[in-house]
Order: sequence, then C-alpha cells, then structure tokens
Amino acid sequence: MTSSDQRSTDSLQISVLTKALEDAQNRVAVLEQQVKNLEQLETENSRLTKQNHDYKDRSIVIKNEEQVPKLALLDSGDVKELQAKAQRLEAELTESRDKLAKLETEQLESKETAQKLAQELKEANSRSESLSLDLDTVKAELSALTAKYQKAKSKKKEAESDLQSLREKVEGLEATIAENQKPVTALARIQTHLQLLPRLSQKIDRISFKLPNKVSAAALADYLERVAPRDPIWTEHSLIFLPVGYTSLSAQCCSDQHFLVCVPFTQKIPNSSILVRSPFKNRTGQTQELFTMPNGQILYMGTYECIGTKEYAPTGMKLPAAIPVKNIVNVVHSQFLQHPKQGVPSYQQLCKWYESGELSVEFIILKSVGFDAELAQALKKEKQRHHSQHAGKKRKPQGKAQRPGPSRDGSEGSEITEPPSKRRKMTTRDGSCSTRTSLSSDEED
Repeated sequence: MTSSDQRSTDSLQISVLTKALEDAQNRVAVLEQQVKNLEQLETENSRLTKQNHDYKDRSIVIKNEEQVPKLALLDSGDVKELQAKAQRLEAELTESRDKLAKLETEQLESKETAQKLAQELKEANSRSESLSLDLDTVKAELSALTAKYQKAKSKKKEAESDLQSLREKVEGLEATIAENQKPVTALARIQTHLQLLPRLSQKIDRISFKLPNKVSAAALADYLERVAPRDPIWTEHSLIFLPVGYTSLSAQCCSDQHFLVCVPFTQKIPNSSILVRSPFKNRTGQTQELFTMPNGQILYMGTYECIGTKEYAPTGMKLPAAIPVKNIVNVVHSQFLQHPKQGVPSYQQLCKWYESGELSVEFIILKSVGFDAELAQALKKEKQRHHSQHAGKKRKPQGKAQRPGPSRDGSEGSEITEPPSKRRKMTTRDGSCSTRTSLSSDEED
C-alpha cells in the first residue's frame, strides 16, 4: 500500500469515528431529555397521589355524615344537594383512583425505561470514551505517518538532487572523455590519410653533407645557390629545413617517403597579444625541397608538398601524449629568442600551456612528390670535391700524421642512406606504429 492510499484509509477511519462519536453524543442528549420527562411525570404522580388522598378523606367525612341522624335544622333540599355532591365526589374519587392506577403503571414503566436509558447512557458514555481513545490513537498514527511522509519526501528531494549532481558529473566526464579523444581521433584520421598517399616508384638516393659555416636556413640557401644555382634563387623561404635545434616531431607511418610533422598552431598565447606562429604558416599547398638534420649532417630528402590537416582539426588540437612537449616548446621558444618581445612567457609556462591544451598544435603532411636528381648530383659532386681537396692536403708531409676523416670545421661529410629499419619506432595513443625523427623549420613570418 502506498503512502497516499494509507492516508486516504486513515482519513476515512477518522471520519467514521467522528460520526459515531457525534451520534453517541446526540443519543446521550436524548436520554437526558427523557430522564427530565420522567422526573416531571414523577412530580405529577406525587401531586395526583396527594389529591387522591384528599378525596379519600373527604369521602370518609361524607359517609360519616350519612350515618349521622338527620338534623332537624337541615331540610330535604339541603340533603339532596349534599347527596348529589357526595355522588360527584365519589365519581371524582373513582376517576382519581383510575388515573392514579394508570399513573402508577406509567411510573413503573417510566422507571424501567429510565433504568434502561441509564444503562444505554452508561454504554454510550463508555463507547464515547472508547471512540475518543480510538480517535486520539488514529490522530497520533496519522501524525506519525505525516512525519514519515515528510521525511520520505525530503529524502526523495535529496536523492533527486544527488541524482542530478551525478548526472551532471557523468555528463562532464563524458564531455571530458570526448574532448580528450578528439586529438587521438583526429590524429588517427590524419595518419590513415598519410598511409593512403601514393608512393614514388623511382629510387631515391638521399645525399648527406655538411655546411662549412654555421647551420641555418639562410646558410643552407647560400650554400645551395653556390653549389646548384637556379632561377628563382635559393632563399630560406624557398626550401623546407628542419634542423636539430628547431625540433618538432615527424612520424613516418609505414613509409620512408611521406612524413607527418607536429608543429605549433598559429594562435595568441593566453591573456596576451603575443602570437605563436606555425613554421608552415602560408606554406600549405606549396612544393619545396626538404632538408633535414637527423645525425648532425644535412640530408636532402627530395621534393615535398606541404598538406594541411585543418579539415580534421580546424582550430588545432591538444598535444598528443605520445609527443614530448619539449619538441613543440623548443620551436616556440626559438621564435621568441629570435624576436624578443616584452612579456614573453617562460619555457616552463609554455610547457604547462601545451600540456593543459590551452595552446594547440597542428599536423602538417609532407608528401613526397619527386626528387631533384640534378640537385642531388650537384651536392654529390661538391662533396667529392671537398673530399679530394682534403685528401690532397693529408698526403703532404706536415709533421705528425693525421687520421683520415672529416675535418673539425665540418667541411666534409659522407653519403648516408637512411634505411627505414634504423628509425626509432613510436606507438601513438591509437595503437598505430610510427617512426620518430627530429624535424623542424626555422621560418618566421
């Protein structure tokens, strides 16, 4: 039985008990009125009994007068009148006797009725007391049930509040999980796109070399302009150079031709007007020659097309856990070092922003579209020329013999072919296997 049904039953029981109590009280009032009527009848009976006794006394006097000898003073008319009066009194006496007998009978019946009414009154009072006790009990039970109902209602309200709070927490957790899954999902789609890119059928003979001076994009452009001039001329913006000191992450997904580079997303740092720029800003869709520096030597990789991935992450994405945060912060920090500004954040603060997702990253696909054999041949000839000059200098006697090998100024290098098997594997969050190589670009807009 529910609480509402219990309350309805209790209310009906209280109504029945209240009606029974009112009926008992009405019955008691009727009995009290009948007792008053009986008292009036007893008073009337006493009056009639007294009157009857008076009539009897008068009848005795009249009979005595009839036995007294007729006095000479009374005439016959007076005697007749007295006789008639005596007859009337006798009739009245008879009538009074009948009325008295009737009153006595009624008195007896009234006493019996009074006794019965008194018994009924006693029972009614007892019943009234019992009903009063029952009513008090029902009221107490109703009060207890009302308190329980209010307590249950309060608990229900608290439970609904807790349930709503849990729902909000679950929704928040679901939103957080979905938000955390976005980078993984987007990266998996990007890697799938990268794996489906067509491969070049031609054999690629990658050439490694060293610059005679300090390594930079500008120095590399000057070196190429001298070794393999072209029109338009080589500039630091007409090539892709990913040196060791300007590190981002390149993941090689089941291919030694195409690369995936993780770089900072172009955006303002929190609470500032200072802009973080992507090294590949304004390069999407362009085809340029790619040079990397994996082992301290510059390696010509071939001709690559820069493909953006904003269709998968239009506003960038949180840095995936598989990518060390320092690889991204190094790129951003080098930008600030080259162009110092007031209010530039510290290296540690940049790490916190990228780890929390306040600053985003983006992925650039470097698609292999060709290989400039003439440029590779020119670089190879220049390396051989340097090697021959260095070997001729070594044959001249100059005191203590020197071990053959590259000079300290880095003017000579050896040809290096980088097989895919020597790259270090990296497992991303989605479980896919990729190869990791340190790559970056030094372009600034």
